[in-house]
Amino acid sequence: MSTATSLKLAKNPDTVREKLLKNTSIVDIAWAQGQIVAPQRMNWGRPNPENQEETMYVDVFPVSWNFLDFLGVKITEGRNFTIADEQCANGAIIFNETAKKRYNLTLDSKYNGHTGENCDIVGFCEDFNYKPLQYSISSFAFYVFGKESWGTLQQLYVRIAKGADIQETVDFIQKTLSEIDPDYEFLEQEIITFDKEVSVNYTAENAVAKMITIFTVMAILISVMGIFGIVLFETERRRKEIGIRKVNGATVGEILFMFNRKYLILTVICAALAIPMAYVVISAYFSGYTYHYTINIWPFLLGVLLTATITALVVSAASFKAANENPVKTLKTE
Repeated sequence: MSTATSLKLAKNPDTVREKLLKNTSIVDIAWAQGQIVAPQRMNWGRPNPENQEETMYVDVFPVSWNFLDFLGVKITEGRNFTIADEQCANGAIIFNETAKKRYNLTLDSKYNGHTGENCDIVGFCEDFNYKPLQYSISSFAFYVFGKESWGTLQQLYVRIAKGADIQETVDFIQKTLSEIDPDYEFLEQEIITFDKEVSVNYTAENAVAKMITIFTVMAILISVMGIFGIVLFETERRRKEIGIRKVNGATVGEILFMFNRKYLILTVICAALAIPMAYVVISAYFSGYTYHYTINIWPFLLGVLLTATITALVVSAASFKAANENPVKTLKTE
């Protein structure tokens, strides 16, 4: 879970750590300059140390020295940050594999840090999605400021033990941070879980999903009422035909099939038109996402099967009374 903190809290990370870790439900804490998953962040343009004529554009994310361990990001080459990196003059940096390959970086390369002087490239880490899934993985770097910091890390991350009571832990964190800095309470910053932090980036998608669900339910209800009314009207109009068929030996099942056959054929025809249209719309929507699941035929077939089942149930329910009616009574009244 994470929360934005006050400047006083950010400048006293040791005090915050000491007091929070007194709670056995809290395993570790780390700091960062903002949220780890975000569509936009600080981007640096620097000369490529391996090719001075090329400019490196890298999304840079300042963090505390233990942040990669906290997050579980694996080092692929070199080393992880150490606490000593927070005391070095120009900071230390760890690039992802994409930046390494794109700019031909090595551990011996020197990168122009925030002080205007070169900082050490101490390692390279695995690629991971640090932006919403609309975006592809690009050049990225974790950065430890060092002692000449021009900014503060005000985003606090807290890892809690498995099975811990989340609400109790949240209450403890809020109380503890407010004791260290009474002004934190007035900031009214919400402490959110990592899942919620990530889901904030998909607010529009969640809204679209809810809207589609609502309209789908409405369309099904309207369709069911329409089919039910049409079948009732048709069975009333064909009562004499039904009676004659039953006199000639037709069973209830055959009568029901007679009505269902027409609507099931219409369902198949509609599906043949709707599936290509749906595929085009979904493909166009997915084109805005770098990462998405592969569109296959099974959801469409499942939709057709579900539609056919609902249609058959509605048609059978509407025509069941007419199919079971005594043909003698039917022909007599007709």
